[in-house]
Amino acid sequence: IATGDPFILFKYASKLSKKFNIPWVADYRDLWSNDITMNYKPIQKKVAQVLEKKYIKNVTFVSAVSEVLERIIQLRFPNKKIITIANGYNESYFKNISKLVAKNDALTISLAGSLYNWHPYRVFLESIDEYISLKKKNLKIVFYGINKNEEIKDIVENSVNLKEVVQIYPKLPYEQVLDALSKANLFLLFNAHSNIGVGTKIYDYIALNRKVLFCFEENTQSSVFGKNFNEEITSHFKNNLIIDLLTNTNSGIIVKNGIHLHQVLDILLNEFETKGYIDSNIKNIENYSRKIQTEKLVNFINEIYLY
Repeated sequence: IATGDPFILFKYASKLSKKFNIPWVADYRDLWSNDITMNYKPIQKKVAQVLEKKYIKNVTFVSAVSEVLERIIQLRFPNKKIITIANGYNESYFKNISKLVAKNDALTISLAGSLYNWHPYRVFLESIDEYISLKKKNLKIVFYGINKNEEIKDIVENSVNLKEVVQIYPKLPYEQVLDALSKANLFLLFNAHSNIGVGTKIYDYIALNRKVLFCFEENTQSSVFGKNFNEEITSHFKNNLIIDLLTNTNSGIIVKNGIHLHQVLDILLNEFETKGYIDSNIKNIENYSRKIQTEKLVNFINEIYLY
């Protein structure tokens, strides 16, 4: 089983498969020659297309991280069997901390990981700034291990309200990040730039048993980036994959825009001030454990050997 990216591993898996007559699986965590970045590298795209076709030729089957990714790869290789294996979460990390109830002096919203140019973090912070100015409510926004520290600090420094609200912490080891996140009342998740996959962060969020603020459904910046992908393919899936996951697990609040965020915060703060915490009624999360996802993969491998 070879996982790409890096896709150079497909080359070696293909060669080893030929040499020792062992079946091999190409596990796509992202696209290769169809990746959005290849649109700006025409020569590299041509080379990638040739190599991908060459190495996938003798693959036994392909696994992909999402149904959309699966469909894109299937169109490129119509004769290959492709299955979806989600990223999922590792159960062993969440046995104790997922049961904790977060109690804070202020309604605490946390985010861990990288920020990207298509993420509406600026709109989000401006909306929080405006909300505090209008409502004078007790909020806390906490970032862990983000990659745009200086930019976020500039936004915060130019706002009297945000200086009192936003906290930025450096990168922490994975288990420490989970422990820190478990102290939050809500998690922040920004709209992705495409409809081809679901990252690992969302699975950690739902495994921690906290509600997720998805910002924003009407993210025009994301939709501009998304149009670079084949619209015929992505339109086959009506909704954003992340929204689908949050809906199926009852784990998310889909925030339309900055104005809607104010209305959502009113409801959440009322609950927080009344109870001292935010209720979470997440369901069906066991389907996304890595144990279950790996079981699906193993069962498929067993079928190949049986037949």
